[in-house]
Amino acid sequence: MWDRHPAGCPWKCGFNIGMLWAPPRHSTMNIHNLTATLSAQLQNLPHGTLLHTPDRRRARQFSILGYRADALYVQTQGGSEIRIPLQAFVRTLAHMHASEAVAPRPSVVGSSNQEPVLGGLCAISRGVNGETRWITYVLPVLQHLGWVHIDGEQRPNIAWMARTY
Repeated sequence: MWDRHPAGCPWKCGFNIGMLWAPPRHSTMNIHNLTATLSAQLQNLPHGTLLHTPDRRRARQFSILGYRADALYVQTQGGSEIRIPLQAFVRTLAHMHASEAVAPRPSVVGSSNQEPVLGGLCAISRGVNGETRWITYVLPVLQHLGWVHIDGEQRPNIAWMARTY
């Protein structure tokens, strides 16, 4: 089962991301292709695109400044510029794919300035530095690109893949 994919799954290769993130089901994914696709999509996001953070009760607007050197730059409602590495997007999608985060079984966002929710997407997107809370920008961008859906009304907020594979 480690190397089998359901019909229509676009992530076909020998790299098993499930070994890194979650118990595998059909959890193999071509990280190189995913990274290249995301990079191209982020590069094509128009400067000035306005998005909102996921939590509907505390939503804040942010805008896309641009993509360069494998990172997306956004400007917060307060005027701060934030650099979000491409790997934050890749890690988030890889985790959601490996855990089969679909509408009946969504992933918990778990965004927090404190210790993130264990297993929540906030902890996954933080990466190795463990400090920067990128998920509040990563998920709306991924939703804008058609990769995920977000429920910002529910507590805790949840997200799931836009399509099943």
